[in-house]
Amino acid sequence: MASTVTHIPDSALNSSCFLACFKIYPPRPGSLPLIEEMLRSSYPSSYAPINLRPDYHSDNVFVARFDSSDEGRVFDAAPHIFRGGLVPVKRYVQDNSPSDYDFHVSPFWIRIYDLPLDCLTAQVAGIIASALGTNARGASDEEAVSMFARVRVDIDVSNPLEESLRLRLPNGEEITARIMYERLPNYCNYCGLVGHLDDMCSGPDDGGRSAKRYRRLFPYCRRHLRSRMTPVTMMMMMNGRRRRRTAFQGVLEHFKRFIGHS
Repeated sequence: MASTVTHIPDSALNSSCFLACFKIYPPRPGSLPLIEEMLRSSYPSSYAPINLRPDYHSDNVFVARFDSSDEGRVFDAAPHIFRGGLVPVKRYVQDNSPSDYDFHVSPFWIRIYDLPLDCLTAQVAGIIASALGTNARGASDEEAVSMFARVRVDIDVSNPLEESLRLRLPNGEEITARIMYERLPNYCNYCGLVGHLDDMCSGPDDGGRSAKRYRRLFPYCRRHLRSRMTPVTMMMMMNGRRRRRTAFQGVLEHFKRFIGHS
């Protein structure tokens, strides 16, 4: 047993790099090598995978080392999206196990519409965002004075995404503000949860009320994110258009027959 203790000063530690944890949400077998390749191509001079305890890889979590110069890029670029799936990133903590990280919480930039002009401030956006999540970080007042307020907030994606919020103004008037998410991974139109598409939803059937609710929000997001749509989502959209075209043709033929008989 060693009788002396050797002190290691802070100056001897590697301060030019940092460690980050990533996880696929929800877990997808076989995706870790592909995500590692994506990060390697995004940060060619900085990224380096690190093999840690087996419990990390068994829980679909991996750790990577980056140069400190890329710290802002790694965290500010969140939410990271890989093949439609959410890839949350957290700062690595030495003694943490995979279950100690809140991988179900991820930052999103959101837009808040239908606000009075005097409410288009970073402070109001932060107050509204605090009702949606935590660590709200609003844009500056110069950026916020527009048709909408803009704020970045950490949202728990294990809960359905909100489409709107009821607000009470200082004069007592109540209004409804619409919420739009600038970047979204795969989500479900029926239950509003991130992590699966409509055809994989196992939620309870409520007669289509959930689908009707979320269709008011997410088609607008799809127009904003058309380049990020997955092939499955694109196929579902095309099938919907095809069904509407067929229904319209049927109505048109019925109308022609009606005119002909009269």
